[in-house]
Formats: sequence, structure tokens, C-alpha cells
Amino acid sequence: MKRVTCWIGLLALLTALAPVVTGSRAAATELGPGPTYSLSSYLPDDNIPPPPPPPGVRRDSARVSPPLPPPLVSKPQDKQAAPAKAAPAAAAAGCASCQEAGESLQQGCCFCPRWTITAGAIIWTRTAPASSTWLSSAGGTTLFDPQSFNLGWDAGPRIDLVRHFEGWDFEVLYFGIDSWSDSQSFAAAGMHNTLDPGANPLSTANFLYTSKLYNLEANAKLAVTPCIDVLAGFRWIQIDDDVTFQGTSAGGAGSLSQNVFNNLYGFQLGAEGRLFDHGGPFWLDAFVKAGVYDAHVAGNFSESGSFGATATSATLDRTAFVGEVGINAHYQLTRHLAAYAGYDLMWVDGVTLAPDALSTASLSNNSPLYHGAVAGLELHW
Repeated sequence: MKRVTCWIGLLALLTALAPVVTGSRAAATELGPGPTYSLSSYLPDDNIPPPPPPPGVRRDSARVSPPLPPPLVSKPQDKQAAPAKAAPAAAAAGCASCQEAGESLQQGCCFCPRWTITAGAIIWTRTAPASSTWLSSAGGTTLFDPQSFNLGWDAGPRIDLVRHFEGWDFEVLYFGIDSWSDSQSFAAAGMHNTLDPGANPLSTANFLYTSKLYNLEANAKLAVTPCIDVLAGFRWIQIDDDVTFQGTSAGGAGSLSQNVFNNLYGFQLGAEGRLFDHGGPFWLDAFVKAGVYDAHVAGNFSESGSFGATATSATLDRTAFVGEVGINAHYQLTRHLAAYAGYDLMWVDGVTLAPDALSTASLSNNSPLYHGAVAGLELHW
């Protein structure tokens, strides 16, 4: 009887609490989801002592963590990633776009400097003068021919300054070599020379040849494609040649000399192009230039000692031609610094070389070929 009474009382209690539980659920639905708790909020803090267990319960069974929440599931991502931002091309977007983007060269964006300064050197040689017999033995064997002058390889500075504008550049370029020289000496009895036959026979003969080259040009370059620039500009080239002959005869020591100054002024056209560029730090380019010039040639001849006492000079102007080609390899060291090395050839027609002027006693027309290596550093900013 008592058991039935207990069950009846428990049923009445549950019936009384049902409206309260139902109302709480409805209120929770209207208020929305509750706060989100992290996993740490469910774990006990080791620094806080656990509450005392209820009577009759073992202490080690009282530290039971509440149930863990379900694991968090990250939001699913699209299978296809968003396309990367394309690097603007200099030809399409212009340098302003690259500067606004502010991206570095290593990130794939074009780098658009305002200035480029190239400081380097040329190591060039030059073809020999025309052949002629200047000195022969008593038996008529040729002892010296000016074609045997060997100027060898010599070095000089190369400085290039470029101002970059939107779609075109302005360049000033200088290079030069002023230390080419070679000498030849002979000592034998009864030698004959063709430069001053009245001084024969000679017992000693010494020849000294020096040459200098200077180049200054200003060019405007226009980009016609992303890989090709055309250029037009003004160019000045100076070639100074000097040859001296000293000999000893029965009449004593004597000497004669010939120097020639060639100044070329004119305009040139050309093109520059990228031969290899896959977007990395290495690229390869080439150029070609050609121009027609007014060549002002001035020559001075003098002799002294046992060779006589004569001094003459002459000048003339004629049309000259200069053609130049070159290829260069570049490697980007940093965002602003690159190294380069290459090879150039320059052909000059319409100038006079001193040995040929001495051989012909006139300002003859010569066509020397200059060629050699170039190397240096490029600074971009």
C-alpha cells in the first residue's frame, strides 16, 4: 500500500512540473542559441581543489567531467581555389600599375625604375693597319711591315645613364680606350727604310704605334613591342692615331712622326631586343646600330735630325659609316642591382689610320674593326 502511494505522489509531481519544463524550452527557442563554450571550459582546473564528495562516495570518483560538446566542423571550402592575382605586364598595364601595386620583382610584378646607371668596362682589340714594307735588310728581305703592329687587348671605362619614361627612354652612353700601343725595334747593318730613303743605310730602327678611341652618344628609345625597342640618336666618335719612326744612320739619329685625328659626327638608328627572358633572374638581349657620319680628318707629319726638317699638315671631310652589334647576358642580383657581360663588334669606315697615312703620304680611307668583351653592373631605381 505504501509503495502504491509513493508512485502516485511521484506521478503528481511530474505532472505539476511538465508546464514549467515546456515553457523553458519555448523561451530558449525564442532567445536563440546560447553562448559557445570552448573545450577548456569543460575541463577542470588543476589549481582549484575539487569539491568534497557526497557522503558515502569515494573521492577519486567525484572528479567526473561533464560530457564534451560535439567536435567543431570547419566550413567546407570550394574545391577550386581562387585564381592568383596576375602580375601586370609592363607593356599592357604600364609602369604606373606596377608602382601602384607595390609588388616586388620576386613576386612576379614588373619592376619599373626611373633611372638605370651602368658602370663597367670594355676589353677590346682592333684590326691591324694595311700591309706595307717599311724596313728591309741589305739583301732585300722585309724586316718590318706595319701590319705586324699588335695593339692587343686593352680596357677602358663604359658608363651608361638611362632615364625611363612611360613607353620610352633617354640614354647617354660613353666608352673609351686610350692606351693601345705597340713597339718594334731592329738593329742590323745596312738596313733600308722606305719612309725616308735618303737616310739609308740604317744601323738601328725603332717603331712606336699608339691609338685611342672615344665614343659619346645620346639616344631616344621607343618601345614598339614588349620585347623590342627602336632607337635614334646623335653619336660622336674620335679615333686618334700616332706612329713614330726613329733610326740611326751614318749621318746620325733622326726621326719622323705621323699623327691623325678623326672626329665623326652624325646620327644613327638601331634596335634592341630580348632574345631570352622567361621571367627569372637571367635574361639575354642584343642590339644593332648603324649611322652615317661626317668625318673630319686632320693629319700632321714631321721629321727631324738626320731625316731632315719638314712639317706638313692636311685636313679633309668625307662621309663615314659606323655599324655596331652586340649581345649581352644579364643576371638580377637584387631588386635594384644586376650584373651583365657580353661581346660587341664595331666597324668604322671612312677614317684614316696613322700607319696608312705614313705609307701613302696621304689621308687614306681605312676601315678598322673594333671588337671585344663588355662587363659591369647595372643599378636600377
